[in-house]
This record gives sequence, structure tokens and C-alpha cells, in this order.
Amino acid sequence: MTDAVRLAAPAKVNLFLEVLGRRESDGYHLLDTVYRSLDLADEVEVSLTDDGRVSLDVTGDAPADPAENLAGRAAAAFLESWGQGEGASVRLLKRIPAGAGLGGGSADAAAVLTAMDRLLPGRAGVDDLQASAAFQGADVPFALLACGKPPGLVALGSGVGEQVEPLDGIDRPLPLVVVAPDTHCSTPEVFAALPGDLDGPVSAHDALLEALASRDVEAARDACYNRLTVAAFMVAPELAEVEIALEEAGLGHFTMTGSGSAFFRLCADPDEAGWMVEQVRVSLGDRARAWVSA
Repeated sequence: MTDAVRLAAPAKVNLFLEVLGRRESDGYHLLDTVYRSLDLADEVEVSLTDDGRVSLDVTGDAPADPAENLAGRAAAAFLESWGQGEGASVRLLKRIPAGAGLGGGSADAAAVLTAMDRLLPGRAGVDDLQASAAFQGADVPFALLACGKPPGLVALGSGVGEQVEPLDGIDRPLPLVVVAPDTHCSTPEVFAALPGDLDGPVSAHDALLEALASRDVEAARDACYNRLTVAAFMVAPELAEVEIALEEAGLGHFTMTGSGSAFFRLCADPDEAGWMVEQVRVSLGDRARAWVSA
């Protein structure tokens, strides 16, 4: 068995993220989020083997043990449910920063599920793959949707993130600048730092979607939101220092993605985005990476 499937596993940002409460059955947090895929991507290659095992070869910052890596676990889950004695060899090239809220691990898992489905066609249905993706993690269903698509895909996420709905009418995405500080955030720690009663008004994503559809960059910037920001600052206070440094440099407000640590800011055009990246690098130096994403 030598055939291999190679796929890009794109990063994401949460343009909007509200926490609505907890699911009674397991205590997981219920979310209202707007996802967007980026052109930054890991590279995943999967081939079948005849030994019934899953092997993982990682280049970059990620666990090399298949049982501790979402990519390896996704391959094992597919074979456990729909395999007929096959094994899988997974090669993973990491480009997406870890612990940044950019969904790198979820993207890898989704790419592996997609590759396994192509290598073993007809074993799993679309609903089966989505269910397996949801079992792997909250962001994996969106990553499964974005895998193989051009960057800039926008979708609504609900439930604990497992329910995703691609949005029409936002087919020319605004460029954005991503800033990834040299800090890893633990998602469980950030969610644990949320207040138990989630006091305060619930924000809605409607204004953001209207602004994105009309390409009103100022309105879209104002509507970007992340309920987890304060909790992330409690877990990693240096992130608040990064946000302050960006604002003091006159670059405006950046929004955190996911549970941190990365921030982003929508831009009107590539020229503004390129200028902003240069200013971020001047203001933060080696404290963070910054780049433009389509």
C-alpha cells in the first residue's frame, strides 16, 4: 500500500466568539462563533500500510506520539470505525504556531480524516466524518469544512463548535494581519478562568456578518469580539502587555482568536495590511511574529 494523499491543513481565526453557557450533559461551554480560514497551513501526508498501526512523523512543534497528537488520533479513530485491518502512516509538517488559538491541531486532524476518506472511499459517509470530527475537538468540524477550500471561508459555529454552517455572500474576504506572541495558551486553563455565571450582556454576530458582506472594514473591526480575552489575560498576563503595546503604537484594537495567544486585525486592502505588519514588527520586536493573511 503505497498511495499517499497530501493536503494543506489551514489555520483559522475566530472573528467573533461568544460563550453562551454550559451544556448540561457534560459541562462543555456552548459557543456562538464566526470562523474564518487563513492561507497559513500545515502540510499533512497520509498513506495506508498493512500493519494495522498508526505511525506519525512530525517536523515542527507538535507531539510525535500518535496517541498525543490530534492527527494520529484522527487516523486511529477512522481506522477503528471504518478500517478493515489497514494501518496509516502520517507525515506532518507544522507551520501553524501551537497554543495560539489558530486551530493547528484541529486542522491536522481534519486533513487526516479527509485523506483517510480519499484513501478508503465509501467507508464513511459525510455525516460520519462530521461526527468523527466533532469527537476529535470543537474546531475540527470547521477545519473539515475548510480543508481543500480556498482561504477566506467564513462559517458560523454553534453548540460546542461542532455545528458549522458555511456563509454565502462573503466571497471576497478582507485581508487581515495576524500577530502571534511567543506565548502558548492552554485552552482548558482559559475556559476554567471564565467566571462561572458569565455575567454581562450577550454579544451577537449579526453586525459583523453585515459588515463583512458589505466589506465595511471599520464596522467589521468594531464588531469583532472574543469573550475569552479577559480569561486569557488572567492565564497569560503578557498577552495584555502585547495588546497595550499595539494600541500605544497607534495600530488600533486587535482581537484575540480562540483561547489565545494570537491576535488579528482586519484591513481595508493588502497595502494597509503590509504597512501594519511592518509597524507591528517595529513595536513588538522579537516578542511576536506578524504576517498578512488572505
